[in-house]
Amino acid sequence: MRLEQAVRELLEGDEVLSDLLTGGIYDADEMDRDNWTLQNVKRAPSGRLLPFAVLRWGGDVPGGGLNTSGRVTLDVWIYEDSGFSHIRPAMERVRELLHLRSFSTSEKSVARGMWLGGLGEGVADELGKASRNRARIQFTYAWRA
Repeated sequence: MRLEQAVRELLEGDEVLSDLLTGGIYDADEMDRDNWTLQNVKRAPSGRLLPFAVLRWGGDVPGGGLNTSGRVTLDVWIYEDSGFSHIRPAMERVRELLHLRSFSTSEKSVARGMWLGGLGEGVADELGKASRNRARIQFTYAWRA
């Protein structure tokens, strides 16, 4: 299992986070970016946008002369229709789940998460001014030999 899959499964499998993000958790690499619009995000019967998250992974950055280690950044973008009543506790839960957590995967012998903070509360113009924030986590790892 790759690090991206292990992290996503942890987040999706967490009952507290799932209760907060009723619109789901998505990987940006699996989304159709050209057709991701206000019309095709999950909504409540009332028409309000359901709170959801999008995982966006950065590229691997080598960390040593022998190229045996490195780091990769994960941005967790969290959205809701308006206000921050789901975003704030979801940001905290992501921190609780990933900060200083270690993973062992098929490609990395160990990868440890470090909370780098949030972007700050704001609006997502692409989603009709929905509320948004971003959590950033950096994973430092050693490649599996």
